[in-house]
Amino acid sequence: MVVPQDRAVPLAEDSLLHQDREAFARRRLDEGGLLSDYYPLTGEGLDEYLASKPAT
Repeated sequence: MVVPQDRAVPLAEDSLLHQDREAFARRRLDEGGLLSDYYPLTGEGLDEYLASKPAT
């Protein structure tokens, strides 16, 4: 894959965010969460994810 230089950093940041959200969803599913609550990560699942992140 070829990525324009000016898009490389934003793409890497988006990839890390996606990876973090996926890891959160997998943890919640392992803890007994419902698939419909975490895939896709929207609504209450997304709110829960955002609340789990430290304030920046």
